[in-house]
Amino acid sequence: MDKEKIAAKLWRARHNKNKKWLLSVDLLEEVITSEPKTYKAHKILSNIYLKKSMYHKAKQVLKRALKYFPGSDYFKFQLGNVYLSNRKKASEALYWYQQVKHPLPEQKFNMAVAYLYLNKPKKSVQLIQEIFPSFKHYVKAYMFLGEQYIKLHKYEKAINILKKAKSNFPTNKDVVYLLGVSYDKNAEPLQAYVTYQQAEKMGHNSAKFYNSFANCAYKIGNTEEAISYFNKSINKNVFFTKSYIDLSKLYMDLKQFEKAKKYLKLARKVDPLNIYVTLATQRLKRIYKDLKKR
Repeated sequence: MDKEKIAAKLWRARHNKNKKWLLSVDLLEEVITSEPKTYKAHKILSNIYLKKSMYHKAKQVLKRALKYFPGSDYFKFQLGNVYLSNRKKASEALYWYQQVKHPLPEQKFNMAVAYLYLNKPKKSVQLIQEIFPSFKHYVKAYMFLGEQYIKLHKYEKAINILKKAKSNFPTNKDVVYLLGVSYDKNAEPLQAYVTYQQAEKMGHNSAKFYNSFANCAYKIGNTEEAISYFNKSINKNVFFTKSYIDLSKLYMDLKQFEKAKKYLKLARKVDPLNIYVTLATQRLKRIYKDLKKR
């Protein structure tokens, strides 16, 4: 195939890659069969599969491309991204990222995600801190760093970074919620409560959110409000077992044992093998046993 035909097929492939992507795939495969060292053909084809989240196909194309272009940082980076799409393949993703000779900030960010999947938050934070100036205009960078600080029990650092995020992205409800979690973890329940209120006004209403809000309300003595929020959490997601357990514990504290029993039974139906349901049930049994002895 001469250069003019290759150029024409590449142009048609780029032009049709969105609406007629299967046609583009056929055109690009024709080019690669004829002239395997056509870099643009491999690049466009891998991008089509990546955009469609067809990671198995993308992996095949990228590995084939590296046979012809073994020194390509681009193909190595994208192959790392393919593996990163599966949390269980994080180590393979890191391998390919580490083959890149001239890494870009985006690659280091993805490496930080891979380290997170591998439960290595210290390495993850180290990378994010290194590249943070390049991502300070992206809310996800602040949240990612905040989440890792929370995992490392560095709550003051989490609060500081999330306060900056709140200042820069004042309408982002997820930032406000995570800031509330940071205050909560840092034993600042009043500040956490106020922040959770803000998050709710901004539209946060997930089962997990209401569970956090309920526990915080209970810490500051708003018992009836806590019960209401636990029920909101359960109504949002009947499979969110933690709220049944936490609500049962609250009723145990209030010595309303029949209500505690009721919610533990519901939790058992939702998740019969949950160890925390078992532990809470055993606690309640011990309470009943002690009451009989009196």
